Amino acid sequence: MSLTYIAVASHSALSPDAIVADAADALPRAPQRTCAWSMGNLAARVYEYDRVAWHETVTSSPQAISAVSGYMLARTGSLTAPPSSRDLLEACVTVDGEWSAIAGDETALLAVSSAAGTEHVYVDCNSTYTAVSNRCRPLWRLRAMQGLELQADLGSIARLLHLGYPFCTGGTAVRGIELLAPCESIRLNRDGRVERATRRPLEGRRAHGAVDWQSHAMAARQRMADVYSSPAPIRAAVTGGKDSRLVMSMLDALGAPGRVTGYIRAPEDHSDFIVGRSIAGMLGLRYERLEPDERSDLRSSVQRHVKFTEGMLSAWDMKDAVFPGGEIGVHGLLGEVYRRKQSDPSLSADELAESLLARRSASRVVRQDLRRSHVRSVRSWIAELELQGAPLEHVQDLFYLRQRVTRWVGQAKLHDGLWGAHVNPVFALPLLQDYYALPLADRLEERVHFELTARLSPRLAAQPFANARYAPAMVQRSGHRDVTVAAAPVRSISRQEHFLWRKAALRHSLPWVREQLDVARHALAEVVEPGRIDELAAVAAHVAGSASTRDALKLARAPRVLATAMTNPTHLVMDVFSLLTAVATLRELDSLRRREGPVGHSTRAPASPAA
Repeated sequence: MSLTYIAVASHSALSPDAIVADAADALPRAPQRTCAWSMGNLAARVYEYDRVAWHETVTSSPQAISAVSGYMLARTGSLTAPPSSRDLLEACVTVDGEWSAIAGDETALLAVSSAAGTEHVYVDCNSTYTAVSNRCRPLWRLRAMQGLELQADLGSIARLLHLGYPFCTGGTAVRGIELLAPCESIRLNRDGRVERATRRPLEGRRAHGAVDWQSHAMAARQRMADVYSSPAPIRAAVTGGKDSRLVMSMLDALGAPGRVTGYIRAPEDHSDFIVGRSIAGMLGLRYERLEPDERSDLRSSVQRHVKFTEGMLSAWDMKDAVFPGGEIGVHGLLGEVYRRKQSDPSLSADELAESLLARRSASRVVRQDLRRSHVRSVRSWIAELELQGAPLEHVQDLFYLRQRVTRWVGQAKLHDGLWGAHVNPVFALPLLQDYYALPLADRLEERVHFELTARLSPRLAAQPFANARYAPAMVQRSGHRDVTVAAAPVRSISRQEHFLWRKAALRHSLPWVREQLDVARHALAEVVEPGRIDELAAVAAHVAGSASTRDALKLARAPRVLATAMTNPTHLVMDVFSLLTAVATLRELDSLRRREGPVGHSTRAPASPAA
């Protein structure tokens, strides 16, 4: 996220320049450059931070403006500047990368995001103005400054509490502000009309057919070459996984990884570090091991997290920037979209809807009627996919891509992308389209990873992974019998408790955590089960090693919760951190309302079970 853009179409006598200028105080950090543009009832401001991309991110003239947040990767030739308003709509399916962009001219202003969905377009359409931005907080401030309602959307917050991020909704922390779907565009016309359109490049049925793996491999190499053409320092996440290995094979194919620094955040005896160090050594990379996060002051950490991720990602997933500004971070996070999520093709649509939300049902902190409505909303989403021709066997993959990646990865990038460019070079729409056309066995056995890695760097394809390996049957089907695949994975010498920092954070800040959970009991009364919050407070104390007699009695009266707290408290602690996130978000909105707006609407907005 190299910049923040805000664009406005005024529907009243108010100047669009005056409206859009109000958002400047809501920027996440001080910009290095500012670009202003206006045309009649339209106005835009673009605030640039560290410029690290290999292409221009802003172009402007008195007649037109174009700006892109994130990064673009051209499939042919080189991309030097963001697309104009004439080309932007088509770019969402022809230009790869993770980006959100605006483009304006004498007739209209257009905003759209790429197929990856991790760079966002937010919209607030009301009787005074229509505003778009790649961040929510500027739109919060515009509402407050114009005296409009600033109500918490408890329906979206309930979904956050259910799964750790919103799903099957465009809702945000504030009612009236909406997240557009990937490839969904909004056009603000000079004549006052607001038009929306959606492209769906992945949701239809695709026939099985031959895949041109060599072309995909060469395209992957070119994507990495574009990234490498930036003069900015590059840091690459080097782990023991297949996603990371694919990224390293793209670097190895270039033959010039010299100015790349590898890094990992893991203990020394972890298999990811052991394998990652070996791979970095083969490539001649400098390799840094970062210590796992420590947060003794949980209160300030949660506040910071909510400030940057805008209340729609559980603090369970909060993290700090791993490198300073002005650098490019390369990782394989989106390689997960080429990995099959559901191995049982016999599930019905109703069973799929239940299973997609079943992982986070340990404490059932969300009200039962709302949980049922969430399942119904997932079922409705599946029905829409079926109408578009998507087979049921693709539902879990599409849920991961369109719900988890868009909101979980996308909300995290609202923070991470403020300090350098975070690049996922493995993501490309044509490759993903071919993935959905593969037979089930090939999707289950990660053939995309193997085919590309084996072509780009056979020596890396032959190295062992951490706790994983390629299926021999898939290797035989691939035709790469000349690649000797490691038979045994590398195992960790010892297992680190993966929520270790959360446990320490609860121990250091337990009185504050109890206080916030008590606030949640009242502030979130319309969406949570109050008794469950009492149980979670006791679980937090138990995990922190500071449980009182009263805590023990509470857990004794909930034997299922007690058994989970004793054996695998991960999901229960996730719920605690989600509640801390929700309370911090409500406080943030209350603070903004008191500072900026004359409207004193309560954050305790009614939540419909169907919301």
